Amino acid sequence: MQIHTLTIRHGRSDPETVRSLLGQDQVLVVDYDAIHHHVINTAEYTYLSHMFDIIVLNLSGKLNDIIDTIMAGAAMVVIDPSVQEKRLREFFDITENIAMPYRGDGHSEAFSQLGGQYFVTDREIGYPFKLAYSTTDISGDRYIRVLDFPQDISDMIFERA
Repeated sequence: MQIHTLTIRHGRSDPETVRSLLGQDQVLVVDYDAIHHHVINTAEYTYLSHMFDIIVLNLSGKLNDIIDTIMAGAAMVVIDPSVQEKRLREFFDITENIAMPYRGDGHSEAFSQLGGQYFVTDREIGYPFKLAYSTTDISGDRYIRVLDFPQDISDMIFERA
């Protein structure tokens, strides 16, 4: 299976890209405003969720942002890979629909041990998981290939431990 990437910059996704993806079931939304300025775009999530099942990569590390993102229509939220265990527990008290960038480090392991079942990855995962959104070609039924994933975000979230 494959899904496409949509980006949000300055509060908006590109209308042409959105139109080109109409008919797709699911997209991964990369929110640059949230990642770089800590401003989540809930209105845009709601707009996009009327057309697609959205996985939102906003690298949130705050419980309120997770709640707001889910309430705005996200099926899943991709969180900051450095979130501490205590905060992860709070997130899992609210929803299991969170994914973490997989780095193969202690944070990924803690996420998995606390019940995290979803990852965004650029390599094979060494822990039990249910589903992974892969930015590279990895074979396996539990890996969904993400197309058009931004290289700058990949470089940032998958830095080697």
